[in-house]
Amino acid sequence: MNENTLRAVVGSKYCHDHYAEYDTKLEKEVFSPEILAEIIRNECDGLGRVDLSKIRSPGFYVDAGKLLVHFGNEVYQSNGEPVDTTPGAAIYESGPGLGFSFDTPAATQEEVQRLEEVIKGFNFQTSFGSVAVLGWFATAVFGAVVDNRPILAVTAESGSGKTTLINLLNGMLGPQAFLRDGIPTTAQVIHELENRSAALLVDELEARDTPKQSLKEFLKLLRTSFTNSKDARFTRVCGGRMRSFNAPAGILVAGIALPVFDGPAESRTVKIQMQMPSEGGPRMSNPLLASSNSDKIIELGARIRRLLMGRWDVLASTQKVVRGMLVGLGHEARAADLYSPLIAGYVALTSEELPSQEWLTAILEECQLTTVEVKNVQRDGDVCLSLLLNRRVDFYEEVGGKAVKSQRRIRDVIGRIMSSDLDDEMRRALIRQLEKFGLRPMWAKTTSKWKLVVATSDTNRGMGLLMQGTSWSSGGLKDVLLRLPGAVVGQQRVDGMSQKVVELCLREDLISPDSDGEYELPEAA
Repeated sequence: MNENTLRAVVGSKYCHDHYAEYDTKLEKEVFSPEILAEIIRNECDGLGRVDLSKIRSPGFYVDAGKLLVHFGNEVYQSNGEPVDTTPGAAIYESGPGLGFSFDTPAATQEEVQRLEEVIKGFNFQTSFGSVAVLGWFATAVFGAVVDNRPILAVTAESGSGKTTLINLLNGMLGPQAFLRDGIPTTAQVIHELENRSAALLVDELEARDTPKQSLKEFLKLLRTSFTNSKDARFTRVCGGRMRSFNAPAGILVAGIALPVFDGPAESRTVKIQMQMPSEGGPRMSNPLLASSNSDKIIELGARIRRLLMGRWDVLASTQKVVRGMLVGLGHEARAADLYSPLIAGYVALTSEELPSQEWLTAILEECQLTTVEVKNVQRDGDVCLSLLLNRRVDFYEEVGGKAVKSQRRIRDVIGRIMSSDLDDEMRRALIRQLEKFGLRPMWAKTTSKWKLVVATSDTNRGMGLLMQGTSWSSGGLKDVLLRLPGAVVGQQRVDGMSQKVVELCLREDLISPDSDGEYELPEAA
């Protein structure tokens, strides 16, 4: 805490007015940094060790059901009552402002309609697209106080307006957002969110330009933004030291061909499509989208964010009602958590009060959410077992008195073992070869059925080879296989050693050869 730092943080005039002493050499009052530094040290010692979870950077917070807004150098309740910032249950950290203050005039309904018309002017595949974008904008303003904040993924071909849309949202959010082209590094995100709460907008997110490791790290960051946590801040080791930062207030990504998200990130993502204007049709033109009107966009965004500050109760209440409606319609809990914040954000932006049940139903119908889409979800256990059975390995089978090597799928070899026309000597030979890979088909006398024993020990080298390059190369095989119907834990002899195994029921559809099915072909002329 040297003199220059104290002047920069506290203010030069304040330092001179309150912490000056008479200098006999200069014969005048001068600022004494030692006095202020000593006061700061004593006050810090009195407060005890720092608790990073109590630190509140500029942004939105909820205490006892009341919305608090930290503007950077002052904190207000949404009704205008100032908040005492003396360190206690919460520690308010000064930082960059939000781009608007409590005294900023709120936007009029005409200005909100103007924004809505601009967003609807983008050629979304369905009407839900514009609702999702406007709802995402509202939830990104409130940030971590919203229970769930889905990742919004926008995809379309080049020239559809993705970048124009992202630039518009970035300008409307002002200091409450930061924009990156391509995947940002963990260090870049932490640097942006150490002293503020802001939404992350990523443009040009393309599968062909995305290294796997960079995507993996990026998806870890994405998951931190979805759920409201009691701990508002996260910690990561970056550059050899522990860094504390806020979760992103919202995340929007856009690209022509987005990379494949992993399961956890995919389940937290809402995807919308934009389309090219029809050939010969007029392209969207709006003065608000002109690059020369960037100041007007920033000004309008500040007023709309000030308007939303007074509609927190509308958003929170609508989200609870809509979530209940979606669950009642048959949507899964995760789907309700995805769509309810976007619908609630749209309602808070366009209405000053909680809408009627009929209006909410009409919105859900417009967004095509009243019909529950039946999804065929691939379970981890089925995927893992299918991967095992479809591995191709070298097998030896005696033909004409000679051992003939052939590369075959494990599924086909098990089917061969189970066939009734195979002699016992050859059956045992194939089973012994499978045991080298940690697999053993066994005949259960009690049930008169075949079962498959899978070695799950970390020391089984054969199973380790089969799992290379999969999601289970580092472990977790047993937990996944135990989710399959009829799977049990056991101890069996595999490849001459007693090992921990998972015993699976071998259903006929698992080992029967793939059927070519029927193909619809044109009749011969």
